[in-house]
Amino acid sequence: MLVSIHIPKTGGISFQGLLEALFGAHLVLDYGDKILLPNMWWRRLGRPVGVRAVPVPADTACIHGHFLARKYDRKYPHALKVTWFRDPVERLISHYQFWLRKPDPDHPLLAQWGGTLPALSDFAAARPLRNVYSTYLDGVPLSQFAFVGITEQYERSLVLFHKLFASDESLSIKPENVNEARGGARYEVEPQLRERICALNARDLRLYGDAVKKFEHLCSEYSV
Repeated sequence: MLVSIHIPKTGGISFQGLLEALFGAHLVLDYGDKILLPNMWWRRLGRPVGVRAVPVPADTACIHGHFLARKYDRKYPHALKVTWFRDPVERLISHYQFWLRKPDPDHPLLAQWGGTLPALSDFAAARPLRNVYSTYLDGVPLSQFAFVGITEQYERSLVLFHKLFASDESLSIKPENVNEARGGARYEVEPQLRERICALNARDLRLYGDAVKKFEHLCSEYSV
């Protein structure tokens, strides 16, 4: 059993295409949880607000979606966890650009902003949108992940995933849900704003650095 935690704007929709090709009807998608709501981190009876159960058939081989890393620990204590990481500043800006393209009028944050998306600096300062990796990992250490992909090294990450989990290395996927308006490899943003976003996401910057180290270690181990 694979449990694939899709952290927003790290390439998870594209990765889903690969999982669909690998597992077919044995893949379960779990996108019902509301992870980045205000007060999400407040626990009620040991369960985060906004978490919903989804049916998981007995023959399921992989679960993929937006949910906290611990969600399936009790039901599948021996499942292999996988996820993707991206430079936290780039991830945050990509998240903002996605909201610009596809705003959710029912999201509580948008209501707090009076129904209009604020400037990037204010978006980045919203508490639910800070340290998103830390929120999704929910205290699970990287050592418990069998695979971490790095969005900036997408093709190499796919090769590593194939070596770990896929017998058919001819499988490939193309990027989905990509912001075509981005001019280059990185978003153009003023240095001061980039530094502010870094300061607001200090825990995620450390996690990202550790994820890159783990990725490189796995690549070395499997000759990728």
